[in-house]
Amino acid sequence: GIGGEYPLSGAVTAENASAGSYAIHMAALCLCFLVGQILAPLVVLTCLYCGASAGATWRISFSGGAVLALVGTAVRIGTMRESEAWLRARAHRRQSLFSSCGTLRAVLRPLTGTFLTWLVYDVLSFG
Repeated sequence: GIGGEYPLSGAVTAENASAGSYAIHMAALCLCFLVGQILAPLVVLTCLYCGASAGATWRISFSGGAVLALVGTAVRIGTMRESEAWLRARAHRRQSLFSSCGTLRAVLRPLTGTFLTWLVYDVLSFG
């Protein structure tokens, strides 16, 4: 769902955008998700305005989202590759990320901050 897609898209954009175009790519990403939040209820309102029944309206809305998700999955499978930075890190990795308590303590604070930021965003955006 969108809960997994939004952070994944942000991470992929951050890894693959050049330093000069990073801000534009991130702004476009945020804008596209906001456009989707506006278009989704417009589809429902259009269906209802055109006289579609409540049953047909939810089926059209749900089906449209499913089709877009399938198209997105196909595009990802066909075009997405691991970034060079990730491949280099994997090649040089000698031990597991969470093999020591020190490593866990080092990532716990940023991970908690990221989690809480997304939680606040989701609560404020989606209620």
